[in-house]
Amino acid sequence: MGFDVRTMILMATSLSLILSGVMALAGLHTGNIRGVRQWALAYLLFSIGMALAFTPFSESPWVFVVTNPLIAASAGLMITGIQAFEERQPDWRIPIVMLCLSVVANFCVSILTYNIAGRVISNSLILGIAFAICARSLLIKIDPPLRTAYWLTGSTFVMLTLLAIARIQYVIVNPPKVNFLLSPNSNNMMVFFGFNVLFMLVGFGFVLMLNYRLATDLRRLATRDSLTSALNRRSLEEIANQLQAHLSRSGGYLSVLMLDIDHFKTVNDRYGHPVGDAVLIALSTISHTTIRTGDYFARYGGEEFCILLPGTTEAEACILANRLRQAFSEIPIDCGRGELVRCTVSIGASDSSVSGLDFEKLIAHADAALYQAKHAGRNCVVPYSQSVGTKSVAIDTVAAMI
Repeated sequence: MGFDVRTMILMATSLSLILSGVMALAGLHTGNIRGVRQWALAYLLFSIGMALAFTPFSESPWVFVVTNPLIAASAGLMITGIQAFEERQPDWRIPIVMLCLSVVANFCVSILTYNIAGRVISNSLILGIAFAICARSLLIKIDPPLRTAYWLTGSTFVMLTLLAIARIQYVIVNPPKVNFLLSPNSNNMMVFFGFNVLFMLVGFGFVLMLNYRLATDLRRLATRDSLTSALNRRSLEEIANQLQAHLSRSGGYLSVLMLDIDHFKTVNDRYGHPVGDAVLIALSTISHTTIRTGDYFARYGGEEFCILLPGTTEAEACILANRLRQAFSEIPIDCGRGELVRCTVSIGASDSSVSGLDFEKLIAHADAALYQAKHAGRNCVVPYSQSVGTKSVAIDTVAAMI
């Protein structure tokens, strides 16, 4: 078989079906990751559209009223797939509107008036707009390694948009006299070949996005507490070791805060574990909004949490801890039946000027200060430097001294 447009259509159809199947299978095992099934359906519709163009009826004008809308709908499904992948609500009106718009456009330029140039321009315009929307959704600021997959796929959509624009310009300058899809014209073959290559590359980009998202989620599961989204203890210890090595060379302070929710067992016993979980989540939320970029919040065990503060003295850590303590005490937790409960937290602080950079010693000293805070009546912050050999110092006294 010669390498002509029909051969390329057959290849594009086969590859699209393969991609559709791969994505459909991946969608069964991706857990909470959404969007994969939309992409699978998009490539299925594209392959059906290409297959219909390969049938003996491809010379009939009616075939364009079916094939081109299917391809337009597949582009619309890609938009909704990206929306779902980014955990936004997918707008199902997009593929439906694109399908209907393409049906109307192709009916007008294929049945009412047989205008080949008008058909090429209208279909290229619809696809170009869809590809531009996809590119705009993917070429955004995002953390690596997902950024690599986003930008690769987004850049491919940009090239598809430019190809659609170039096709419109070419048809305006050189209006086709015969079926443009099956024309043996070398320029047409190059455009068609480029379109299919880029369309397949988009599919591989989607698979790469899925792979990176799965890797990110697995890494998150390995480093985060599933309930509070705080770092787990092992991750905190790894970060502390890295900071210790860095600060031992460059100098600087390292502070630790140990937090323990007051009377947490009583809350669990009285209101049940779901309310206890809500209290833990509330403390995690407040902590994440209170700490600075570059600080590390972790669940150390049970109702005990730890905050690692690089470049922070004990006095500065106490100020932050006091702000966190006050904010948490003001949060009402719904216990059901119209009853609200407010919890408090006790906090111990230590820094490397007294305890050194050894993480275990920092934790031990912050834990000793936390013990003093519990014995001082709870709902207070105690710095280790002020609690050694003396009675605990409540937060108001610490603030006055600072």
